[in-house]
Amino acid sequence: MANELEFEELAPGKYSGTVERVRYIFTTVTQIVITYKLSTPTGVRRVEEKLLISAPPASVSYFHTTQGLGRVEDILRIKGLTLADADGLKSLPRLLEGTAVTALTRNERTGGFNCPTVIRIEKP
Repeated sequence: MANELEFEELAPGKYSGTVERVRYIFTTVTQIVITYKLSTPTGVRRVEEKLLISAPPASVSYFHTTQGLGRVEDILRIKGLTLADADGLKSLPRLLEGTAVTALTRNERTGGFNCPTVIRIEKP
C-alpha cells in the first residue's frame, strides 16, 4: 500500500493530453484555471495552471495578463480559432475544453516539492 503522503514527481518533458476543465477565479483581477489531463508513462496525470487574464491597467500585475491571454490564444490556435472568435469569458470554457494538446512541462519547487508546470502548449 502506497503512503498517502508521498508525492510522485512528473519528469519534465512532452506529454499528449487534453484540456479537461476551464474555470475562473474572480477577485480584483480575473484568473483562468486550466486543467490538463496528460498521458504519461506511469498513467494519467492532471496538471493545473492558474494564469492572470484580466487586471486593471494601473495594477502591478497588469503585464502578467499577456501570459494568460497568450496561453488561451495558443490553445485556440490549435483549433484554428483566435481570441476574436471568443464571445468574452463565458465562451472560453466551451472553446477550450476537450482540445487535444501536447504540453511541455518542467518542475518548479513549491513547498519543498518539485511540482509540474506547463511551459508551452503545442499542436499534437
